[in-house]
Amino acid sequence: MGHLIRALALARAAVRNRPSRSVEIISNSPFARQSLVRRECLNQQLTVIDHRLSRHEVVKQVTQILAARRFETLVVDTFPRGLAGELAGLLPELCCRKILVHRNISRAYLKSFNVAEMISHYDLLLLPGEHAPFQGCVNAMSTAPWFIRDWDELHSLPQAHVALKVEDATRPTLVVVGCGQRDELEQYRHLAGRLERSLGQTANVRFASIDSDFSERNSAEVKAIQVWPLLSAMPAIDLLIGAGGYNTVHESRATATRLFACGQVRLYDRQAERLRPSEQRASLQELFDNSIAWAHRWSPPSRQTPWFENGVHRAVDEIDLIS
Repeated sequence: MGHLIRALALARAAVRNRPSRSVEIISNSPFARQSLVRRECLNQQLTVIDHRLSRHEVVKQVTQILAARRFETLVVDTFPRGLAGELAGLLPELCCRKILVHRNISRAYLKSFNVAEMISHYDLLLLPGEHAPFQGCVNAMSTAPWFIRDWDELHSLPQAHVALKVEDATRPTLVVVGCGQRDELEQYRHLAGRLERSLGQTANVRFASIDSDFSERNSAEVKAIQVWPLLSAMPAIDLLIGAGGYNTVHESRATATRLFACGQVRLYDRQAERLRPSEQRASLQELFDNSIAWAHRWSPPSRQTPWFENGVHRAVDEIDLIS
């Protein structure tokens, strides 16, 4: 989901900076088919590649898509070789500006492929708020983290309460984020249910997921909501509970929202390294125990309108400077 949201955030800023600009997003995220994501793409074309395709099929499809398009700029998120290695042969031949969104990816990925050689084909490396292996390159540029909304686009506190279906704002609001792999969504939904049963009428517990299969299954166990982007409703969230994904972590920090997170194991993303000691919890059980303890100690905060820098605007400016 992180790849998709960064792409949407950058595309949104690029179109705002130049309304006549045409942007196409290519993604194999299973979340890209969700209606809320589709509605976000008012000024961009979203091409979705089935995430169940084989590596060979992905290479073939992306190659065909790029061959059929005329474009001035290619922006690649995280993986210099593309979704399935398709750019290894294509990149040197492409006559366009080549931009890599460079993140702190697994050393195993760097060792398995000749990534350093691939990096040399990019005109600009953009580091969206995190350290990365090739940050010392002369064409590397760091920005603030990227967000799909600016600070002045967030809901007001009353609007955020409505979005989260919170009626009693005198109680703390705990939101469990359902994102990641299917089994993880089920685990976090179960965690939200445990919190709901334990806290009862002393807190507002919500399970938030963009996946309609999970967000629409309301039951006595937990109130599930489909709020996306969740960043918009962050002003009304007192405690965010989830994993160590890019958006969850950076959105909580940008809005000064308390975060308890359990870093999930990923093939390339380094979630545990992203989390600070104050945010990181070792297990779902520890997430549960700490959330209960926190809720019992909670007192109404003095809320202020969040302000944060959105790095996508600097990123678009840097891309446009490349001739």
